[in-house]
Amino acid sequence: MKLDWKKSAILLGAVTAFLLSLGLPIDVYKQLVLLSATLTAWVSPATVAESSFLAPWTTDTMVAVAGVGIMLNVGFILGAWLSKLNSGETEKATTKNLPESWKAAKGDDMGTRYTWAFIGGILMLVGAALAGGSLLGHTLTGTTQLSVASVLFIISMFAFGRPVAKKLYEGAK
Repeated sequence: MKLDWKKSAILLGAVTAFLLSLGLPIDVYKQLVLLSATLTAWVSPATVAESSFLAPWTTDTMVAVAGVGIMLNVGFILGAWLSKLNSGETEKATTKNLPESWKAAKGDDMGTRYTWAFIGGILMLVGAALAGGSLLGHTLTGTTQLSVASVLFIISMFAFGRPVAKKLYEGAK
């Protein structure tokens, strides 16, 4: 049994609305920074105190907000695993699962596929950070609030996505 994408979208919208009503934006990326700063503060408080990057992340307010963000991170991982179980797919990713256009452009090596996926993820994170947030923060929280930076980020993502994909799949029929 597969979960209907419309029901998933409504559920995600409800979670977003609930968190926004509490004044908590959905921002998973910053939660990872906050978690690392908090863990570093427990191990080496002096390191955090001397760091202009980590020190602001260890205030009482930031630690209070961490609860929701960390639970979202855990929820994403758990949700992905449950979705995989629910899909009925039992195979691991193999070369037979690769799209023909990918095989024609880059070959059928799974290491190459994972490397390009990793590079793409890093580029998305850098782009979102340059726009002053995170990928999830811009796409879900920022656009629901019509944030100018978020709307520009989404437009840029789609505007540059097509030419990059065209270049990436060069040589494919």
